[in-house]
Amino acid sequence: MVEQEDDYLQMSFPNLSPNEISNVPNSLLKGLSIAAKEVLLSEQAYYVIYNGESDVRNVISNNTLLKELAPYDVVVTAPSAEYDFVSRYFWPANGGDEDPVKGPI
Repeated sequence: MVEQEDDYLQMSFPNLSPNEISNVPNSLLKGLSIAAKEVLLSEQAYYVIYNGESDVRNVISNNTLLKELAPYDVVVTAPSAEYDFVSRYFWPANGGDEDPVKGPI
């Protein structure tokens, strides 16, 4: 929802926070080269939580396996020493590999 007040626009977005899951798909477990600390699921993606930035930087994806997660994408993320967090975004189930817009980590 967008509301205008004078010269300002105020936008309100729904809270689509991911939830922890206990039954992680085998395609996700085998589709990433580093085991997750925790896995969450939202309406759009699996969130794979790692202990540190180096895990996010070094994880290798098997996009053939990640395609089996359709319609879900995959976010890998961890706390960062310099920033609040770091992340990478994989979307092979929806027509691509890794999102190039996220920038280098």
